Amino acid sequence: MEWWKDPAWYSLFAAILALIFSVPSAVLSWKSLKWERDSADSARRSAEAAEQANLFTERALALNAGVDPGEVRALAPASRGDVSWQIEHRGGSQYVLRNTGTDIAEHVSVDAEQLGGLARSVPADAVIRPQQGVDFLILATWGHPAPNQLYIKWNDMQEYVAVPMPA
Repeated sequence: MEWWKDPAWYSLFAAILALIFSVPSAVLSWKSLKWERDSADSARRSAEAAEQANLFTERALALNAGVDPGEVRALAPASRGDVSWQIEHRGGSQYVLRNTGTDIAEHVSVDAEQLGGLARSVPADAVIRPQQGVDFLILATWGHPAPNQLYIKWNDMQEYVAVPMPA
């Protein structure tokens, strides 16, 4: 019997052909995942910048319209203001950082260093209005449990404030 008629050679040829196609596909998938993450980070930064611009426009319009000082004060940045935080667990790795106070929190940042790189889309220089929240992920994997608290600062605070994570 000739060797090219043996079915084992055909299966070896098919396996080599599959390997030739799968390796570049895996590399391209890995690169596209990186590009997707970069794109998501850029979109988040763009949304935060748009929120900042909207806030500045609201303030300018209020000042130009001759709104009484009490209402303009509500739009003006406060040193700390009536801002309080709650972290909600949406399930799995999804969480929401919610401003439960009555003032707008500007320049909201979460200390990402304490998370050890196991978080995605944590706020960095965000604007969070009262009762609004920002979605983010904490990946409790590879033997690293989710932290007991997040360290958050806003409105140009010098120190981070600990906010407890939900149980």
